[in-house]
Amino acid sequence: MKLEVTGEPCGILVREWVDFDPAFEFRAFVTNNKLNGLSQMATMDVILHYPQVVAVKDIVAQKAIEFFNTKLKDPLSAITSSGPSKSYVVDIFYELSTDTWYLVELNPFKTSSSGHLFQYHNDHDMDILLNGPFEIRLAETTSSENIEND
Repeated sequence: MKLEVTGEPCGILVREWVDFDPAFEFRAFVTNNKLNGLSQMATMDVILHYPQVVAVKDIVAQKAIEFFNTKLKDPLSAITSSGPSKSYVVDIFYELSTDTWYLVELNPFKTSSSGHLFQYHNDHDMDILLNGPFEIRLAETTSSENIEND
C-alpha cells in the first residue's frame, strides 16, 4: 500500500496488542482541556450492564480524572489546541488489578464518535460534555432486547 500525504507530516503508530476486559473501556469527553464526561463503551450500540464496574464506579471516576490530568491533558493539548474545536474524545482502558490506564484512541468530538451513554442530540447531555461538571455514566441494567434466548 502506498500512502501519499501533502502538507503536514503523517505517521502511523503500531503498538503491542494488549488483551483487555471490554467492561473497563471508557469514552472520555474533553472540552477546553477539561475532562467533563466518562461513559462506558457500547458495542454495536448494545449497552451491557457490568456489575464489576458499577461496584468500583467512584474509584474509576477518580482514577480517570487523575490519569487525564497527569498523563493526557498536556500532551493532548498540544495536538488539539490548533484545531477549530477545543473538544475531543479519547478512549481509555483501566486495568483494575494493576491500577493502570491505557490510551486506546483519540477522536474528534461528535463528528466520528458515538456518545455511548451521552446523547449528542440531548441538550442537557451536551451541556455536561461541553461545560461540566464531570459526570460518569454506566449502564445499571442490560435491556432484555439485547439478550438472545436460545
